Amino acid sequence: MIWIGINDQRGYVILDRELPANKPNKSNYFFITCSDWSIYREDKSNWEKPKYIYTPDTNEAKEYLREYLETYKGKIWLPLLEKVFNERRIENGYPSATLIKSTRHRSSHCWDCRNYVDNAVDYECSLCRWIVCSVCGSCKLGGC
Repeated sequence: MIWIGINDQRGYVILDRELPANKPNKSNYFFITCSDWSIYREDKSNWEKPKYIYTPDTNEAKEYLREYLETYKGKIWLPLLEKVFNERRIENGYPSATLIKSTRHRSSHCWDCRNYVDNAVDYECSLCRWIVCSVCGSCKLGGC
């Protein structure tokens, strides 16, 4: 499900619930700003009127949604995962790191949220080489 509306500070924004980082029961969501296709985190409790107004039927909203689906949805995965991953690292006192693709296939589950991780689709932390969870942004237990 994709929600589109207007934020009082950022204009048109999209909340793509199909992205793993926006699974239900999380305390925050990652929105996409339509003016520049950047990603920002918002506390779930702030996702209400008048700060956010659902506007799917306007011509501008329809055009942004079409552009997102045709051009940006497939490209948003890596920037979103990098944001989730590095925000989690910084919150836990670790420096930012980069994400890399592995040439050797592995799969497992996240130690924190128990989400299935598979480096065929998910990325790995460049420092510890653990698969980064696309839901919570965790890599190695205890940090790397």
